Amino acid sequence: MFKTRSAILATAALTFLFLYQPIAVTAGEHPSDHPAGEQSAVTTETIADAIEKHVKNENKKDKGYFIVEDKEENNKLYLKLDRIHKERLSAIDKDQYFACVDFENKDGKTYDIDFFLKDTGMGLKVTETMVHKKEGKARYNWGKKGDFWVKKGVK
Repeated sequence: MFKTRSAILATAALTFLFLYQPIAVTAGEHPSDHPAGEQSAVTTETIADAIEKHVKNENKKDKGYFIVEDKEENNKLYLKLDRIHKERLSAIDKDQYFACVDFENKDGKTYDIDFFLKDTGMGLKVTETMVHKKEGKARYNWGKKGDFWVKKGVK
C-alpha cells in the first residue's frame, strides 16, 4: 500500500466520500478512475476558475509553465494547460474538492494531473497535485476499501 504523504492526504480527503451522494457532473470521459462526491454551494465553474487562477499565478513565477514534480520519474514537468475536465470536478467533503486537468509538457507529452482544493472561506486553494496519467497511461487509480477511497496501483 502507498505510504506517501500524497496517499495519506488523498485518503484523508476521500474519507467522507461515501457518506454523501455522487454529484450530477461525475459522468464523462473518466467515469471510474476518479473519486466523486456530493454537490455543494461551490460550483464546477468556481472550481475550474480556482484551478485556472492557480495555474496562471504559477505560470507567472515560472516563465509561462506550470511546474509539477514528477516523483515517479524524478524530474520536473513544464506544463501548459490544455483542458479542465468540468465533468470531473467533484466535492469530496463539505469544503474539499477534486479536479482532473489535462496538460501538455514542453516535450509534447500529455499529462493528466489530479488537483485537490480546499475552501478556505476566502476562496478555493489548491492543496495538492498528483500526476495521474502520462500519455493516457494511468499511474494509479482510485478504489473503494470499506467506506474509504484509496489510491491503488494499476493492473
